[in-house]
Amino acid sequence: MKPEGRISGDLVIVEDWYEPGELEPQRAWVVEWVDPADDLLMMHRALVELGGTPAEEESRREELIAKAEAVIAQGKPPEPAGFGFAATGSETRAELYERIKLTIYAVDSASGRVSDAARRTDEHGASALSVALVEMMAWLRGLDELMTHVWQDVLIPDVRERSSQATDEFLNRRKEPLPQELTTEITARERDGSPYKDWTFALLAKGAYLSRSELQGLRWLAGKLLHFGPLPAAELRHWRAGAGPRWKWRAADELFPPTLKEERPNQRTAYEQHLRGRDIVGTVSLITTLIEAEYLFYRLLRDSDEGEGLTWAGT
Repeated sequence: MKPEGRISGDLVIVEDWYEPGELEPQRAWVVEWVDPADDLLMMHRALVELGGTPAEEESRREELIAKAEAVIAQGKPPEPAGFGFAATGSETRAELYERIKLTIYAVDSASGRVSDAARRTDEHGASALSVALVEMMAWLRGLDELMTHVWQDVLIPDVRERSSQATDEFLNRRKEPLPQELTTEITARERDGSPYKDWTFALLAKGAYLSRSELQGLRWLAGKLLHFGPLPAAELRHWRAGAGPRWKWRAADELFPPTLKEERPNQRTAYEQHLRGRDIVGTVSLITTLIEAEYLFYRLLRDSDEGEGLTWAGT
């Protein structure tokens, strides 16, 4: 198509024209041209007519050319608009809840890939597990940081206090001795009367607890894997004679020799005390706890809504 005195272009039938906001392609007549007036020469592409069928008659060809000329005369087409985006921002509590849901989903999905890799018996199984563990540790650390931010910086004090009181009631009913990490936090609350500072305490009243000591050990592992790539954190071991081998966490010194000063030596100590030698699949299987965390923080964020005019789904 080269009308005299005009920019030349090609009028073609394509099978892959996507209308704005559509995921399925359509057949269409499309005009493609280059405008020599552009500072940076590039091919422009615009719709002439949907449902393109071959132009058998001369009158039909002339009609299409006239339409194409009119399209070119309008100038280069505008930049396509985005389809929209997932509500995962950080400006509102509803958006923060969406981030929590997606992060929990990511942790659980990564845990599934760890389990799948741990079941492999081929020669590449160990490598697949190492890669899966890097992803798992990254998402788990991200979840911990997100939950800490929400608990400490977003929830209003009254909501954190009510949640802490529910935890107190649970602890008062507990018959077994409490781990040291719990008694330290409880003592701090009794001393100053403030809500618990660690978000994991909110889970206690739901009977689903993530040990802060284990999280500290996993954060040490995450730091090493994210800074240095897939390190050999796992090894196969028989847990007793004749039993099938299981993937276990290696010793910290075997995983990453202590040749440099640690920025947070307490995290390395936590790894050694709480994770070394434990079954990897069991360690990262957190689905019950994650579900309780999602529902709990939904309610906490909803109750902390200070007139943002949000619509909260669910109950």
